[in-house]
Amino acid sequence: MPPPLPWRIRTRPERLILLFVASAASLASILLFAHSVHFAFFGCVWKCATGIPCAGCGGTRAMMALIGGSPLDALAWNPGAVLAFALVSAAGIYAASVLALHMNPWRPAFVRSGSWKFAFLAGMAANWIYLLCAGRV
Repeated sequence: MPPPLPWRIRTRPERLILLFVASAASLASILLFAHSVHFAFFGCVWKCATGIPCAGCGGTRAMMALIGGSPLDALAWNPGAVLAFALVSAAGIYAASVLALHMNPWRPAFVRSGSWKFAFLAGMAANWIYLLCAGRV
């Protein structure tokens, strides 16, 4: 049996998760602030160029509805954004717990196999199809 890895090597993915969560929270704060003061320059480049909504269209409005206490409205605006918020929040809580409590990191098999990439792309496609069918054009 090989010797156990040092703590900082075992927790490197958790440190990256926390960095990602902090970056996502910072970007979300900026976008939500810009939306709340109605800055006009934060339009969707994809929708302006093609007339078709991107997979993230309505995400800012969904987060505003979620913060305002209307989860059903948030799901109607963009279910993918609500799911992404929940997953990023759960990942942040997990990574902070591992690092703060010196827990053993959890490495599920689907993460090591890379099958999560297909699930991510399928979820993005399903969300985009929903936005197109919901008439977000």
